[in-house]
Amino acid sequence: IGACLLAAAGVVVYFGVGLVQDFLGRDRLPSPGTEVPDIGSASFQITSSAPSPTIDGTLSLDFDTSAFEFVGNGASGSPQAGVQLVSPDGVSMYIRITGSEWRAATPEDDIVGAIRTAIPFLRNVDGPDAVLENRLRQGSVELVEKVDEGVDDDQLRRYELEIDTDDYSENWPLQWSSYQDGVIPALGIGDAVPIVMTLDADNVVVRLSAPESNWAWERLTYSEFGISIADPTRV
Repeated sequence: IGACLLAAAGVVVYFGVGLVQDFLGRDRLPSPGTEVPDIGSASFQITSSAPSPTIDGTLSLDFDTSAFEFVGNGASGSPQAGVQLVSPDGVSMYIRITGSEWRAATPEDDIVGAIRTAIPFLRNVDGPDAVLENRLRQGSVELVEKVDEGVDDDQLRRYELEIDTDDYSENWPLQWSSYQDGVIPALGIGDAVPIVMTLDADNVVVRLSAPESNWAWERLTYSEFGISIADPTRV
């Protein structure tokens, strides 16, 4: 009897150790409170369309002043092919298209409203806590898959997520409103809305996409220092 009990106990311990190892080794979301470096400026490759702002090009942005330079994707068929839009101070804007003379941009230039709308979403998302807001973590997000790309300092971690925005919006309406206004635009209601977030070795979000919102961007570069954007009409 004693031998049987010892054998049974050994089996329990064996499987218990296995379960603990599986728990510790399983794919998990980034921990809350993950530290990220200060970001003073960054450049982004943006590919988005309705219901999100329609943008296809590269944006260099100073986070303090909101000064920026946008260059549209030159590929044929791009909605901003040949478009350059510059703001030296985050307020005044100047535009030229396919090498024409610079002129003051107006609200009739569609790219103006699109860039103004996009800037807060780009500036607000630095690390995983911006995407995985605390209330969202309380039962409204599921990790579908975590994939490691590259090695050492070049390693990226891609998190494929599903967000229960139906539950989130109902239980935390204020946080949901802030999420829509500053994390991902035009995010719809559903019990498994897909989002893909990629972090670099310093835990900075370097890619973010929400397929159902047609919202996607990649952070090409970033720095703790700001950038200066020249007024093109005075160069």
